[in-house]
Amino acid sequence: MNEKPPRGNGTVCKFISVKIKEDAASQSHRVRIYNNKKIWTVSIEDVLWITVELADNSDEIDALKAQVEELQQKTDDAVTNEDSSSTIKTLRENLKLLKNELHIKKQPHRAPPPTME
Repeated sequence: MNEKPPRGNGTVCKFISVKIKEDAASQSHRVRIYNNKKIWTVSIEDVLWITVELADNSDEIDALKAQVEELQQKTDDAVTNEDSSSTIKTLRENLKLLKNELHIKKQPHRAPPPTME
């Protein structure tokens, strides 16, 4: 993020919300016309943080989903085959950890505004 203007890593995301600093100048946010539509704009210097959501699944999320499905199948098979309780417990704990990791990866992220140096 040292370029001017700063560039990200190419991750496609959907804008959710913005938090503007309380002491933001009243002139920093105003209405402008883009493509014949009124759009609220704000100076990046007055942004505290933004919330975005991944627009599509990354390869990492797809891989985690596949791991969750595979482990879910192994767990179901262990229960059906009446495997030892410790094996079933371990599989369920691992499945819970994977599901939590997947949930975290899919959550909207807050990013601080880039520093303009």
